[in-house]
Amino acid sequence: MRLFKVLFLYVIAMSLVFPTVGSAASSETIKLRLGTMVVAANPIARGAKYFAERMYKETNGRVQIDVYTDAALGSHGQMYESMKEGVLDMCTNSPILLGPYIPEYQIYELPYIFHSREHRDAVVNGPVGEKVDELIGELGGIKILSNFGGAPRNLITRDKKVATLNDAKGIQIRIGFGPIQKATWEDLGLYPISVSWAEAYTAFQTGVADAGEVESAALYDAKWYESLKYVNFSEHIIIVRPLLISKRVFDKLPPDIQELMVKIGKETTEYEAKLSKENDKIIAANLAKNGMEFVEVKDKKEWIKATEKVRRDFINKYKLNDIYSEILKVAEELN
Repeated sequence: MRLFKVLFLYVIAMSLVFPTVGSAASSETIKLRLGTMVVAANPIARGAKYFAERMYKETNGRVQIDVYTDAALGSHGQMYESMKEGVLDMCTNSPILLGPYIPEYQIYELPYIFHSREHRDAVVNGPVGEKVDELIGELGGIKILSNFGGAPRNLITRDKKVATLNDAKGIQIRIGFGPIQKATWEDLGLYPISVSWAEAYTAFQTGVADAGEVESAALYDAKWYESLKYVNFSEHIIIVRPLLISKRVFDKLPPDIQELMVKIGKETTEYEAKLSKENDKIIAANLAKNGMEFVEVKDKKEWIKATEKVRRDFINKYKLNDIYSEILKVAEELN
C-alpha cells in the first residue's frame, strides 16, 4: 500500500510536469499513463506495451504512453477510480472487478456465457461486442480500445480430481467478493469462501480453502501450484480483459490520434490473442513440470444447466435480454 501511494503521488507530479491532452496543442507531445495489474511478462501487459510502442512509432513520438505493470498504480478498482478522477489516463481491467461501478459489464463474467474460445472471440470482437463496448463506454465514462484475454478459467483443486459435476460437490472453493461468483459455485454444489487475491495463496497453504478458480497464467504467476495439484477443465469463464481509456481524455485528443488509437487497438487485440494462445501452451508445460495434473471435465452440459439461473437472473435484472439472445445466436452459427 505504501508503494502504491508513492507511485500514485509520482503520477500526479508527472501530470503537472508534462502537457496534458487538454492543454497540448496538436504539435505538442501527448503523454499518457497506462496501468495494469499483471506482471510484465503476462500477455496482457505485453499487449499494453505493444499498443504504446505502436502509438509512439506511428506518431513519430508525438504520443508517449508510459505503461506501469505489477499493480504499481493500484488495483483494478483503484485504477478505474483514478481514471474517473482524471489522474490516470488508461488501464487494462476486468469486467467482474468493474462490477461495483458498471454492473452490466459482468455479462462477460457469467458462467458459460461463452461456449468456447472461438465463441468468445466471435462475440467480443464482432458486432455484438461493439454493442457491449458502446453500452459500457456510455455507462462508465470510458472508451474500450481493445479486448485482451481469451484464456479459460478452470477449477483448481488440492487433492481431488474433478471429471464430473458430482466430483465437485462439497469442495470448499476460494472466490473473490462478487455475487455472481458466489451464486455460480453454490448452484454447482460447492462451498464458496470469499478471500482476497492477496490472501488466496495463504488460504490454500493453511487449508482454509481446498480449491480456487483462475486462468493458467494467473495460477502460475501466483504460484498456486505449490499448494494445489489438479487443473480441472471446467472452462466456466473465457476471460475478457479490456484496454480502457478515459472518455474525457479520449475526447480531448486530436481527431487523427483518436482514429489511430481505434485502429491500433483492433490490431493489438489480434496481437495479444496470439500471445495468449502461445503463453497458454508454455504455462501448461511449466505447471506440469511443477507437478500439476490436468483433468478433462466429461459432463460440461450438466455444469451449463446447473448455472442457467445465474445467467437468467442477471440478464433479467439488467435488461440485457437482446444482447444475450445475440450471444446465443453467435454460438448457434458457429455450430
